[in-house]
Amino acid sequence: MSEWFINFYRETKKSKAYKPIECVQRPGDLIFIPHGWWHAALNLEESIAVTQNVVNDENLLDVVDFL
Repeated sequence: MSEWFINFYRETKKSKAYKPIECVQRPGDLIFIPHGWWHAALNLEESIAVTQNVVNDENLLDVVDFL
């Protein structure tokens, strides 16, 4: 992950097609990342992240293809 920030982040910010969306998340804030969106997080201090990835009969073939 840090390699991406070091090598690609600056160039990505210049892109019109793939310009990143940035924010600073404060205590109590929640961010929803839609299915299939590439994302990265840079923690500025100690923090806890909770994620939920679900595999069920509706998306099993997509997950198998991805893996």
